[in-house]
Amino acid sequence: MQIIQVTPSELKEIFNELLDTKLKEFFSSKENQQKTELLSRKETKELLGVSYVTLNNWNRKGILEPNYLGNKVFYNKQQIVNQLTKGN
Repeated sequence: MQIIQVTPSELKEIFNELLDTKLKEFFSSKENQQKTELLSRKETKELLGVSYVTLNNWNRKGILEPNYLGNKVFYNKQQIVNQLTKGN
């Protein structure tokens, strides 16, 4: 075992660097783990102002990507927003 002597100011600097690194890791992981908001077919059609037939057509054409939970269809709200902004 080796003992290293550090001054209080050096120890404080080491601690601050470690804390900064850990805080950056924490906040970047939180941003990457944003909750996915799923919309029902009804919510999606109302948000977009289209009919169920249009939603089905967009599914077949790959414009929207449906997510299935059991026999229910949901849409990722962020994907819808991305599609809308991509079109502009």
